[in-house]
Amino acid sequence: MRSTLGLARRLLVSASIALLASVGIMPPATAAPCGPRDEMVRQLSAVMRQEHRAIGLTQSGAFAELFVSAENSRWTLIVSSPGGFSCIIATGHDWVEWREPDPEV
Repeated sequence: MRSTLGLARRLLVSASIALLASVGIMPPATAAPCGPRDEMVRQLSAVMRQEHRAIGLTQSGAFAELFVSAENSRWTLIVSSPGGFSCIIATGHDWVEWREPDPEV
């Protein structure tokens, strides 16, 4: 019974990874998308010229953080654990700040 549950769990994790990779959410296997948050933020700032723009708390207790470059509109979304470990979730270009127009009074 225990080995059946372990096998089922491994299959579920494998299927989830395959699904995420197929829709383009996960980076290629050759990329190194995770590391210490301090180093990742330093690289995003120094190399990519991206600034911290937003942060939100996930249901699991991690932080989703958005970094955007004002120079070239490139952006990076990372998820950071409270312990200081981060992973890149998505990257892109053509970031545009959106604000709803103020309603007329």
